[in-house]
Amino acid sequence: MSPSQINVYFKDSFCGVILQDAGLPRPPAQNLSATEAQQMFNNPIQAAVNQERLDLVNGDVIFTWVGENTLEATQDAQAQIDKLKTDPLWQKLPAVQQNRVYYVPSYWIGSGPISANLVVDDLFKYLIPDLS
Repeated sequence: MSPSQINVYFKDSFCGVILQDAGLPRPPAQNLSATEAQQMFNNPIQAAVNQERLDLVNGDVIFTWVGENTLEATQDAQAQIDKLKTDPLWQKLPAVQQNRVYYVPSYWIGSGPISANLVVDDLFKYLIPDLS
């Protein structure tokens, strides 16, 4: 999330590939290849959506991050999340209702083996307890 928009990352993004390799299913609206995403959103890995398109972020679990290049931008983005939390459309999402929204660091949109390992660590942290 940035101060002005919600970004949805598709299956060919860095974190999307990791989730796919881990065998986690994606909602149909997010299960787009790079080619499909490029055709639909002019971007092969992500789409910026407004609150009326929260159907694109709907899933069993939502991972979100706030991280910008400056402290002020990060604070603005956090304020946007705080505002989103009060939005009735956001509150209707099943993952929100089931308290399955997890705030993760910006390495989720990173690259390289260290970031990938950290994302996998987060998957264990947030998802494995749910399996017991």
